[in-house]
Amino acid sequence: MDRYERIRLAENRRAAARYSAKELLWENLERNNLWEFFRYEFEEPDRRKAQIQFDNYLSALQDFFTSISYSINLVEHQEIHQILQFGAGRRISSLFRTAATFSHIVSHDRTEPLNQEEVREVSDCLLLFYVHMVGALDAIAISLVRLSDASLGLAERNADILQKNFRKKIGFDSIEELFEENDAWFFRIKDDLRNRFVHRVPPYVPPSVMSEAETQRFHELEEKIWDAMKNQRFDDVDAYRAEQKALGRFSAVISFIDTSTVMPLITTVTDDLMRFQYLYLSIFEALAPRVGLTEQD
Repeated sequence: MDRYERIRLAENRRAAARYSAKELLWENLERNNLWEFFRYEFEEPDRRKAQIQFDNYLSALQDFFTSISYSINLVEHQEIHQILQFGAGRRISSLFRTAATFSHIVSHDRTEPLNQEEVREVSDCLLLFYVHMVGALDAIAISLVRLSDASLGLAERNADILQKNFRKKIGFDSIEELFEENDAWFFRIKDDLRNRFVHRVPPYVPPSVMSEAETQRFHELEEKIWDAMKNQRFDDVDAYRAEQKALGRFSAVISFIDTSTVMPLITTVTDDLMRFQYLYLSIFEALAPRVGLTEQD
C-alpha cells in the first residue's frame, strides 16, 4: 500500500468515526437506526436515548482513537508528529480507557451506593475527560503555530483554537461556522468544567442520596455505633456500619458544591464525549491539508 492509499484509508477511518459520533449525539438519536432496536425496551424517549448513547459510545471512542492514531502516524513533519502524538493521540487514548473505567462503575440501572474508591475513581474520570478534551484541542492550536509563518509572531502560550482572533491570525477560518454553532459548548467544557477541576472547586459525584426516613435511620445508627464502641461491642459496631452503608441509593448526578447545582452524570459524559469526537474530527479535517494528509499533497 503506497502513501496515498494509506492517506485515503486514514480519511475513510476518520469519516466513519465522525459519522458514528454524529449519530450518537443526543439531538440525532431519534433518527438513528438503533432507535427501532431499543423501542420495545424503553417507552420513554429520554431513557431510550440515554441507553443508546451509553451502550454505543465506547465503540465509537475506540474508532476515534484508532482513526486519529493512524492519521498521526502518517504525518511526516517530525515536530508536528510529536505534538499531535503526545498532545492529541495519547490524550484520546486516555479518554477511551477512562471511559471504559467510568462505564464499569456507573450505569443507568445502578442503585447500589458508590464506595469510597468508586467515588474517587469516578471523580478522576471526570477530571481526565475535561482536561484531555481541552488539551487535545490545544495540540491542534500549537501545531498551527509551528506551521505558521514566523513573521506572524505567534506565541505557543497564546495558542487557543477556541479564540476567534487566533483562528483569524492563523488563517484557520474554513470551518468558522462550526466554531460559532458550538461556541456555548466549547465554553462549557473549558470554562465551566475544565477550569473548575484545574483552578476552582471541582464538581463532586455523591455516592448516594437518602430519603428522610433513611437519613433519620442513619443518625440513629450513629448513636448506636457510639454506644456499642463505648461498651466494646465491636461486632455490633460492624453490623451498624454495614447497615449505614446499605442506606440510600446511587443517584447519577454531578454536584457543583460551590453553586448548589447538579447535572446528570451519565448523559452529560456520554454526550460530551460524542460531541467532542465529532467536533475534533471536523477540526482535524481542516488541519489535514497543512500536515500532508490529503491526496492532493
